[in-house]
Amino acid sequence: MDRGARVLIMAWSAEHLEELEGELCLIPDLKVARHLLSTEMGLLSIVRAQIQQQRPDFLLYALGPGDSNNELRELSLIPGPIRPASQVLVTPGDVVDVDQLRLAMNAGFRDCLIHGDIHTRLPDMFRNLVRERRATIEVKNRVTAFVGAKGGVGCSTLAASVGHVLSTHLQQKTLLLDLDGQFGTQYLSHDLEPTKGLKEALEHIDTLDTVALQGYIQKTPTGLSILGFVPSQTLIPGEIEPERMIRLLDLLTGEFENLILDMPRQIDILYGAIIERVTRLVLVVRQELSSVRHGSKLIGLLERELDLPRNVISLVVNFHDPDEPISTEDINRILNLELLGAIRRDDESVGVANNLGLPLGLHAPGSHSQRAIERISHALVGREGLDNQEKNLVRRVLQQLRMGR
Repeated sequence: MDRGARVLIMAWSAEHLEELEGELCLIPDLKVARHLLSTEMGLLSIVRAQIQQQRPDFLLYALGPGDSNNELRELSLIPGPIRPASQVLVTPGDVVDVDQLRLAMNAGFRDCLIHGDIHTRLPDMFRNLVRERRATIEVKNRVTAFVGAKGGVGCSTLAASVGHVLSTHLQQKTLLLDLDGQFGTQYLSHDLEPTKGLKEALEHIDTLDTVALQGYIQKTPTGLSILGFVPSQTLIPGEIEPERMIRLLDLLTGEFENLILDMPRQIDILYGAIIERVTRLVLVVRQELSSVRHGSKLIGLLERELDLPRNVISLVVNFHDPDEPISTEDINRILNLELLGAIRRDDESVGVANNLGLPLGLHAPGSHSQRAIERISHALVGREGLDNQEKNLVRRVLQQLRMGR
Protein backbone atom coordinates (compact mmCIF):
# COMPACT_ATOMS: atom_id res chain seq x y z
CA MET A 1 0.00 0.00 0.00
CA ASP A 2 1.57 3.25 -1.12
CA ARG A 3 1.01 6.13 1.32
CA GLY A 4 2.92 8.67 -0.77
CA ALA A 5 6.58 9.62 -0.98
CA ARG A 6 8.34 10.97 2.11
CA VAL A 7 11.28 13.36 2.29
CA LEU A 8 13.36 14.17 5.35
CA ILE A 9 14.96 17.64 5.35
CA MET A 10 17.97 18.20 7.61
CA ALA A 11 19.75 21.53 8.06
CA TRP A 12 21.77 23.48 10.64
CA SER A 13 19.50 26.53 10.87
CA ALA A 14 15.74 26.95 11.30
CA GLU A 15 15.68 29.55 8.51
CA HIS A 16 17.30 27.13 6.10
CA LEU A 17 14.83 24.39 7.06
CA GLU A 18 11.87 26.68 6.42
CA GLU A 19 13.32 27.78 3.10
CA LEU A 20 13.79 24.21 1.88
CA GLU A 21 10.40 23.06 3.19
CA GLY A 22 8.73 25.99 1.45
CA GLU A 23 10.01 24.77 -1.91
CA LEU A 24 8.73 21.21 -1.40
CA CYS A 25 5.54 21.51 0.65
CA LEU A 26 3.30 22.11 -2.37
CA ILE A 27 4.49 19.10 -4.40
CA PRO A 28 1.60 16.57 -4.67
CA ASP A 29 2.09 13.14 -3.04
CA LEU A 30 5.17 14.30 -1.10
CA LYS A 31 5.10 14.31 2.70
CA VAL A 32 7.75 16.50 4.35
CA ALA A 33 9.49 15.86 7.67
CA ARG A 34 12.25 18.12 9.01
CA HIS A 35 14.97 18.02 11.64
CA LEU A 36 17.18 20.81 12.95
CA LEU A 37 20.77 19.65 13.38
CA SER A 38 22.88 20.66 16.39
CA THR A 39 26.30 19.99 17.86
CA GLU A 40 24.92 18.51 21.09
CA MET A 41 25.16 14.96 19.77
CA GLY A 42 27.33 13.26 17.20
CA LEU A 43 26.22 13.98 13.65
CA LEU A 44 26.34 10.32 12.60
CA SER A 45 24.08 9.13 15.41
CA ILE A 46 21.57 11.96 14.85
CA VAL A 47 21.23 11.40 11.10
CA ARG A 48 21.10 7.65 11.46
CA ALA A 49 18.44 7.82 14.19
CA GLN A 50 16.27 10.22 12.18
CA ILE A 51 16.45 8.06 9.04
CA GLN A 52 15.50 4.96 11.02
CA GLN A 53 12.66 6.77 12.75
CA GLN A 54 11.20 8.61 9.73
CA ARG A 55 11.97 5.96 7.07
CA PRO A 56 12.02 8.56 4.26
CA ASP A 57 12.16 7.78 0.55
CA PHE A 58 14.37 10.87 0.01
CA LEU A 59 16.86 12.79 2.12
CA LEU A 60 17.48 16.50 1.49
CA TYR A 61 20.56 17.48 3.47
CA ALA A 62 22.02 20.99 3.73
CA LEU A 63 25.70 21.20 4.68
CA GLY A 64 26.67 23.43 7.58
CA PRO A 65 29.00 26.44 7.45
CA GLY A 66 31.93 24.51 8.94
CA ASP A 67 34.28 21.90 7.43
CA SER A 68 31.97 20.34 4.83
CA ASN A 69 34.49 17.65 3.83
CA ASN A 70 34.65 16.26 7.37
CA GLU A 71 30.85 16.45 7.54
CA LEU A 72 30.56 14.38 4.37
CA ARG A 73 33.15 11.86 5.59
CA GLU A 74 31.06 11.31 8.71
CA LEU A 75 27.87 10.90 6.65
CA SER A 76 29.59 8.27 4.49
CA LEU A 77 29.79 6.00 7.56
CA ILE A 78 26.01 5.46 7.49
CA PRO A 79 25.48 1.88 6.18
CA GLY A 80 24.17 1.69 2.64
CA PRO A 81 21.02 -0.36 3.46
CA ILE A 82 19.84 2.35 5.88
CA ARG A 83 20.20 5.23 3.42
CA PRO A 84 17.09 6.45 1.58
CA ALA A 85 16.70 5.54 -2.08
CA SER A 86 17.63 9.08 -3.19
CA GLN A 87 19.70 11.70 -1.36
CA VAL A 88 20.12 15.32 -2.41
CA LEU A 89 22.84 17.58 -1.02
CA VAL A 90 22.69 21.37 -0.74
CA THR A 91 26.05 23.13 -0.38
CA PRO A 92 26.53 26.63 1.05
CA GLY A 93 29.03 27.85 -1.57
CA ASP A 94 28.62 29.04 -5.15
CA VAL A 95 30.31 25.97 -6.67
CA VAL A 96 30.83 22.30 -5.80
CA ASP A 97 34.50 21.39 -6.03
CA VAL A 98 35.73 17.99 -7.23
CA ASP A 99 36.76 16.72 -3.77
CA GLN A 100 33.41 17.71 -2.30
CA LEU A 101 31.56 15.97 -5.14
CA ARG A 102 33.60 12.78 -4.66
CA LEU A 103 32.89 12.74 -0.92
CA ALA A 104 29.20 13.42 -1.55
CA MET A 105 28.96 10.47 -3.94
CA ASN A 106 30.73 8.26 -1.41
CA ALA A 107 28.10 9.28 1.17
CA GLY A 108 25.32 8.20 -1.19
CA PHE A 109 24.14 11.58 -2.50
CA ARG A 110 22.60 11.35 -5.94
CA ASP A 111 22.44 15.09 -6.71
CA CYS A 112 24.21 18.21 -5.45
CA LEU A 113 22.87 21.77 -5.54
CA ILE A 114 24.41 25.05 -4.56
CA HIS A 115 22.25 27.20 -2.28
CA GLY A 116 21.52 29.67 -5.04
CA ASP A 117 19.79 26.98 -7.14
CA ILE A 118 17.22 25.76 -4.61
CA HIS A 119 14.49 28.14 -5.83
CA THR A 120 14.97 27.26 -9.50
CA ARG A 121 16.02 23.58 -9.57
CA LEU A 122 14.92 21.98 -6.30
CA PRO A 123 11.12 21.77 -6.90
CA ASP A 124 11.47 20.23 -10.38
CA MET A 125 14.10 17.82 -9.11
CA PHE A 126 11.77 16.45 -6.44
CA ARG A 127 8.79 16.34 -8.79
CA ASN A 128 10.90 14.08 -11.00
CA LEU A 129 11.94 11.94 -8.02
CA VAL A 130 8.32 11.48 -6.96
CA ARG A 131 7.35 10.64 -10.54
CA GLU A 132 10.17 8.08 -10.85
CA ARG A 133 9.20 6.47 -7.56
CA ARG A 134 5.54 6.24 -8.58
CA ALA A 135 6.46 4.65 -11.94
CA THR A 136 8.69 2.09 -10.21
CA ILE A 137 5.95 1.14 -7.76
CA GLU A 138 3.39 0.79 -10.55
CA VAL A 139 5.58 -1.55 -12.58
CA LYS A 140 7.48 -3.44 -9.89
CA ASN A 141 7.61 -3.91 -6.17
CA ARG A 142 4.27 -5.64 -5.75
CA VAL A 143 3.90 -6.64 -2.10
CA THR A 144 0.96 -9.02 -1.73
CA ALA A 145 -0.06 -10.22 1.73
CA PHE A 146 -2.18 -13.35 2.15
CA VAL A 147 -4.19 -13.33 5.37
CA GLY A 148 -6.73 -15.56 7.05
CA ALA A 149 -8.80 -14.65 10.07
CA LYS A 150 -8.50 -18.17 11.46
CA GLY A 151 -6.50 -21.33 10.78
CA GLY A 152 -7.45 -23.98 8.26
CA VAL A 153 -8.44 -21.68 5.39
CA GLY A 154 -5.46 -22.70 3.24
CA CYS A 155 -3.78 -19.30 3.32
CA SER A 156 -0.19 -20.61 3.37
CA THR A 157 -0.80 -23.13 0.60
CA LEU A 158 -2.40 -20.47 -1.59
CA ALA A 159 0.46 -18.00 -0.99
CA ALA A 160 3.01 -20.66 -1.98
CA SER A 161 1.01 -21.69 -5.05
CA VAL A 162 0.67 -18.10 -6.28
CA GLY A 163 4.40 -17.58 -5.74
CA HIS A 164 5.09 -20.69 -7.83
CA VAL A 165 2.91 -19.41 -10.70
CA LEU A 166 4.54 -15.96 -10.69
CA SER A 167 8.09 -17.36 -10.69
CA THR A 168 7.53 -20.16 -13.27
CA HIS A 169 4.59 -19.35 -15.57
CA LEU A 170 5.15 -15.59 -15.64
CA GLN A 171 8.94 -15.71 -15.17
CA GLN A 172 8.91 -12.94 -12.56
CA LYS A 173 11.47 -12.71 -9.77
CA THR A 174 9.41 -13.66 -6.72
CA LEU A 175 10.11 -14.19 -3.03
CA LEU A 176 7.78 -15.95 -0.60
CA LEU A 177 8.22 -14.45 2.87
CA ASP A 178 6.90 -16.62 5.72
CA LEU A 179 6.30 -14.23 8.63
CA ASP A 180 4.89 -16.74 11.13
CA GLY A 181 7.58 -16.99 13.82
CA GLN A 182 5.86 -19.82 15.66
CA PHE A 183 4.03 -22.05 13.19
CA GLY A 184 5.44 -21.16 9.77
CA THR A 185 5.24 -24.05 7.28
CA GLN A 186 6.74 -22.82 4.02
CA TYR A 187 10.19 -24.40 4.48
CA LEU A 188 8.62 -27.73 5.48
CA SER A 189 6.09 -27.63 2.63
CA HIS A 190 8.92 -27.12 0.13
CA ASP A 191 11.17 -29.81 1.66
CA LEU A 192 13.83 -27.28 2.72
CA GLU A 193 16.02 -27.47 5.82
CA PRO A 194 17.84 -24.12 6.20
CA THR A 195 20.30 -23.42 9.00
CA LYS A 196 19.67 -19.65 8.92
CA GLY A 197 16.82 -17.54 7.72
CA LEU A 198 14.66 -14.54 8.57
CA LYS A 199 15.72 -14.20 12.22
CA GLU A 200 19.40 -14.10 11.29
CA ALA A 201 18.78 -11.70 8.39
CA LEU A 202 16.99 -9.30 10.74
CA GLU A 203 19.85 -9.51 13.25
CA HIS A 204 22.35 -8.38 10.59
CA ILE A 205 20.09 -6.04 8.58
CA ASP A 206 22.25 -2.97 9.37
CA THR A 207 25.14 -4.43 7.35
CA LEU A 208 23.25 -6.31 4.62
CA ASP A 209 22.95 -5.38 0.98
CA THR A 210 21.10 -7.28 -1.75
CA VAL A 211 24.12 -9.50 -2.44
CA ALA A 212 24.73 -10.48 1.20
CA LEU A 213 20.99 -11.04 1.68
CA GLN A 214 21.11 -13.98 -0.74
CA GLY A 215 22.96 -15.97 1.90
CA TYR A 216 19.78 -16.11 3.99
CA ILE A 217 17.36 -16.95 1.15
CA GLN A 218 16.52 -20.48 -0.01
CA LYS A 219 15.63 -21.17 -3.63
CA THR A 220 13.42 -24.02 -4.81
CA PRO A 221 14.22 -26.01 -7.99
CA THR A 222 11.40 -24.13 -9.75
CA GLY A 223 13.05 -20.75 -9.08
CA LEU A 224 10.85 -19.49 -6.25
CA SER A 225 12.85 -17.82 -3.46
CA ILE A 226 11.77 -18.41 0.16
CA LEU A 227 12.71 -16.64 3.37
CA GLY A 228 11.26 -17.55 6.75
CA PHE A 229 12.12 -18.60 10.27
CA VAL A 230 14.13 -21.79 10.67
CA PRO A 231 11.65 -24.53 11.71
CA SER A 232 13.54 -25.26 14.94
CA GLN A 233 13.12 -21.63 16.08
CA THR A 234 10.16 -20.24 18.03
CA LEU A 235 9.77 -16.48 18.36
CA ILE A 236 7.61 -14.82 20.96
CA PRO A 237 5.51 -11.71 20.14
CA GLY A 238 7.53 -8.51 20.45
CA GLU A 239 10.87 -10.18 19.80
CA ILE A 240 11.21 -8.58 16.35
CA GLU A 241 11.80 -4.83 16.09
CA PRO A 242 9.42 -3.32 13.49
CA GLU A 243 12.16 -0.96 12.25
CA ARG A 244 14.37 -3.91 11.32
CA MET A 245 11.54 -5.63 9.47
CA ILE A 246 10.77 -2.46 7.50
CA ARG A 247 14.42 -2.12 6.45
CA LEU A 248 14.38 -5.74 5.31
CA LEU A 249 11.18 -5.23 3.31
CA ASP A 250 12.65 -2.13 1.66
CA LEU A 251 15.73 -4.14 0.72
CA LEU A 252 13.65 -7.00 -0.68
CA THR A 253 11.32 -4.79 -2.72
CA GLY A 254 14.37 -3.36 -4.47
CA GLU A 255 15.48 -6.88 -5.43
CA PHE A 256 12.26 -8.76 -6.29
CA GLU A 257 9.38 -7.94 -8.61
CA ASN A 258 6.95 -9.71 -6.29
CA LEU A 259 6.96 -10.20 -2.53
CA ILE A 260 4.38 -12.74 -1.37
CA LEU A 261 3.79 -12.39 2.38
CA ASP A 262 2.38 -15.33 4.31
CA MET A 263 1.07 -13.36 7.28
CA PRO A 264 0.65 -14.55 10.89
CA ARG A 265 -2.78 -14.21 12.50
CA GLN A 266 -1.64 -12.07 15.43
CA ILE A 267 -2.30 -8.35 14.88
CA ASP A 268 0.27 -6.23 16.74
CA ILE A 269 2.71 -3.36 16.13
CA LEU A 270 4.88 -5.49 13.85
CA TYR A 271 1.83 -6.58 11.83
CA GLY A 272 0.81 -2.95 11.40
CA ALA A 273 4.28 -1.92 10.23
CA ILE A 274 4.28 -4.69 7.63
CA ILE A 275 0.80 -3.81 6.37
CA GLU A 276 2.05 -0.27 5.63
CA ARG A 277 4.26 -1.73 2.88
CA VAL A 278 1.52 -3.88 1.29
CA THR A 279 0.18 -3.00 -2.17
CA ARG A 280 -2.48 -5.74 -2.18
CA LEU A 281 -3.99 -7.77 0.65
CA VAL A 282 -5.75 -11.04 -0.15
CA LEU A 283 -8.26 -12.28 2.42
CA VAL A 284 -8.76 -16.05 2.25
CA VAL A 285 -11.99 -17.50 3.65
CA ARG A 286 -13.71 -20.88 3.60
CA GLN A 287 -17.26 -21.42 2.44
CA GLU A 288 -18.52 -21.33 6.01
CA LEU A 289 -20.47 -18.72 7.92
CA SER A 290 -17.99 -18.69 10.83
CA SER A 291 -15.09 -18.12 8.44
CA VAL A 292 -16.94 -15.25 6.74
CA ARG A 293 -17.76 -13.66 10.10
CA HIS A 294 -14.11 -13.85 11.17
CA GLY A 295 -13.10 -12.37 7.82
CA SER A 296 -15.52 -9.47 8.27
CA LYS A 297 -14.12 -8.81 11.74
CA LEU A 298 -10.55 -8.85 10.40
CA ILE A 299 -11.43 -6.36 7.65
CA GLY A 300 -12.93 -4.05 10.26
CA LEU A 301 -9.74 -4.20 12.33
CA LEU A 302 -7.55 -3.52 9.31
CA GLU A 303 -9.62 -0.53 8.24
CA ARG A 304 -10.21 0.93 11.70
CA GLU A 305 -6.92 0.25 13.50
CA LEU A 306 -4.38 0.12 10.64
CA ASP A 307 -6.02 2.62 8.26
CA LEU A 308 -6.01 0.09 5.40
CA PRO A 309 -8.10 1.28 2.42
CA ARG A 310 -10.76 -1.23 1.41
CA ASN A 311 -9.85 -0.90 -2.28
CA VAL A 312 -6.52 -2.72 -1.72
CA ILE A 313 -8.23 -5.77 -0.14
CA SER A 314 -9.29 -8.66 -2.37
CA LEU A 315 -11.11 -11.91 -1.62
CA VAL A 316 -10.45 -15.58 -2.39
CA VAL A 317 -12.93 -18.29 -1.42
CA ASN A 318 -11.07 -21.56 -0.77
CA PHE A 319 -12.41 -25.12 -0.54
CA HIS A 320 -15.32 -24.19 -2.77
CA ASP A 321 -18.24 -26.62 -3.07
CA PRO A 322 -21.21 -25.65 -5.30
CA ASP A 323 -23.57 -27.73 -3.13
CA GLU A 324 -22.93 -25.72 0.04
CA PRO A 325 -25.88 -23.54 1.19
CA ILE A 326 -23.75 -20.37 1.34
CA SER A 327 -22.56 -19.44 -2.15
CA THR A 328 -19.57 -17.46 -3.34
CA GLU A 329 -21.96 -14.67 -4.34
CA ASP A 330 -23.36 -14.61 -0.80
CA ILE A 331 -19.86 -14.31 0.66
CA ASN A 332 -18.88 -11.56 -1.74
CA ARG A 333 -22.08 -9.65 -0.97
CA ILE A 334 -21.44 -9.86 2.78
CA LEU A 335 -17.78 -8.82 2.64
CA ASN A 336 -18.12 -6.37 -0.28
CA LEU A 337 -14.63 -7.00 -1.68
CA GLU A 338 -13.12 -7.56 -5.11
CA LEU A 339 -13.45 -11.31 -5.74
CA LEU A 340 -10.30 -12.77 -7.30
CA GLY A 341 -11.71 -16.29 -7.54
CA ALA A 342 -12.96 -19.43 -5.88
CA ILE A 343 -10.80 -22.55 -5.56
CA ARG A 344 -12.56 -25.92 -5.69
CA ARG A 345 -12.07 -28.27 -2.76
CA ASP A 346 -9.32 -30.74 -3.64
CA ASP A 347 -8.03 -32.22 -0.39
CA GLU A 348 -6.28 -35.14 -2.03
CA SER A 349 -4.13 -33.23 -4.54
CA VAL A 350 -3.27 -30.44 -2.12
CA GLY A 351 -2.52 -32.84 0.75
CA VAL A 352 -0.25 -35.06 -1.34
CA ALA A 353 1.59 -32.03 -2.79
CA ASN A 354 2.26 -30.66 0.71
CA ASN A 355 3.45 -34.03 2.00
CA LEU A 356 5.80 -34.42 -0.97
CA GLY A 357 7.17 -30.89 -0.57
CA LEU A 358 6.03 -29.96 -4.09
CA PRO A 359 4.03 -27.00 -5.41
CA LEU A 360 0.53 -27.93 -6.51
CA GLY A 361 1.48 -26.75 -10.00
CA LEU A 362 4.07 -29.53 -10.26
CA HIS A 363 2.09 -32.30 -8.57
CA ALA A 364 -1.28 -31.64 -10.24
CA PRO A 365 -0.76 -29.04 -13.00
CA GLY A 366 -4.07 -29.77 -14.74
CA SER A 367 -6.26 -29.83 -11.65
CA HIS A 368 -9.23 -27.49 -11.21
CA SER A 369 -7.54 -26.00 -8.15
CA GLN A 370 -4.33 -25.21 -10.00
CA ARG A 371 -6.17 -23.58 -12.91
CA ALA A 372 -8.07 -21.39 -10.45
CA ILE A 373 -4.82 -20.42 -8.74
CA GLU A 374 -3.32 -19.47 -12.11
CA ARG A 375 -6.29 -17.19 -12.84
CA ILE A 376 -5.91 -15.58 -9.41
CA SER A 377 -2.17 -15.05 -10.01
CA HIS A 378 -2.87 -13.38 -13.36
CA ALA A 379 -5.43 -11.12 -11.74
CA LEU A 380 -2.89 -10.05 -9.11
CA VAL A 381 -0.27 -8.88 -11.62
CA GLY A 382 -2.73 -7.45 -14.15
CA ARG A 383 -2.13 -6.99 -17.85
CA GLU A 384 1.63 -6.66 -17.42
CA GLY A 385 1.86 -10.23 -16.16
CA LEU A 386 -0.17 -11.57 -19.07
CA ASP A 387 1.99 -9.64 -21.55
CA ASN A 388 5.11 -11.14 -19.98
CA GLN A 389 3.62 -14.62 -20.19
CA GLU A 390 2.84 -14.16 -23.89
CA LYS A 391 6.41 -12.98 -24.53
CA ASN A 392 7.82 -15.93 -22.60
CA LEU A 393 5.60 -18.33 -24.54
CA VAL A 394 6.81 -16.90 -27.86
CA ARG A 395 10.40 -17.16 -26.61
CA ARG A 396 9.94 -20.83 -25.66
CA VAL A 397 8.35 -21.66 -29.04
CA LEU A 398 11.19 -19.99 -30.92
CA GLN A 399 13.76 -21.87 -28.86
CA GLN A 400 12.04 -25.17 -29.62
CA LEU A 401 11.96 -24.36 -33.34
CA ARG A 402 15.70 -23.60 -33.30
CA MET A 403 16.41 -26.85 -31.46
CA GLY A 404 14.37 -28.80 -34.01
CA ARG A 405 16.41 -27.57 -36.96
